[in-house]
Amino acid sequence: MQINVALSPPEAYSGGDFLALSNQSLLEVSERLEGNALVHWGSVCHAVSPVTEGTRYAMVIFLDNTVS
Repeated sequence: MQINVALSPPEAYSGGDFLALSNQSLLEVSERLEGNALVHWGSVCHAVSPVTEGTRYAMVIFLDNTVS
């Protein structure tokens, strides 16, 4: 599982949209407020569009459910 937390306010950058492929459809999250989180399985095909202006910071957390 992955958690992506927005660390930059939306006015700090342009572009940088979160993209995910689900059931052969492209999902796009174009504006995320600072502190908002997206949670998804790590197996989901995803990307971020290019940042065209400013700086976009994010914290990405990877969770593994494998028990040793």
